[in-house]
Amino acid sequence: MKVLLTLLALAATCGVAQAGIEWTWVNAGTGTEQGTFITNGELVAAAAPAGTYTILDFSVTATAYGIPLGSMSAGDYFTNQPEIGFEWDGAAPTMFWRLSGTYTNGINLFVTTPIPGGPDRICCDVDYFILDYDENVTFLLEYQTPTVTPVQTVTANESATFGAVKTLYH
Repeated sequence: MKVLLTLLALAATCGVAQAGIEWTWVNAGTGTEQGTFITNGELVAAAAPAGTYTILDFSVTATAYGIPLGSMSAGDYFTNQPEIGFEWDGAAPTMFWRLSGTYTNGINLFVTTPIPGGPDRICCDVDYFILDYDENVTFLLEYQTPTVTPVQTVTANESATFGAVKTLYH
């Protein structure tokens, strides 16, 4: 009995690996800027159900405008809001939000160590995608919502990034 109680206490302390969703994003105009989001949630029958998703990690995997490749979990990017995310209607984002939903239709992701004069911010909105420097010099402005596509369900055990960011931000 003592062993069973110890195992139950250990399981409660460690918790069950939480699921998350890996998404790809791409700017809808030129398609040159690409990356991933890791959010809370879980795919159902290979689809992301409509709902609110909190972004736990973000990465840039391709660029034509010199914004650094990298991720939030690796320290290459940061956000100045406590939480960022998006509303999903089952097929596309209908709103990007920040500050836990207080400010809507826009998330900002900043380069931790920008190259002087190079892009230092990515802004995703419904109907906008922006790369700029100091919010004054625009490298890319598209009046289109970034294309966001759910890829797979991930767990903290399967993704070191998800686990690290989950620990940092929640």
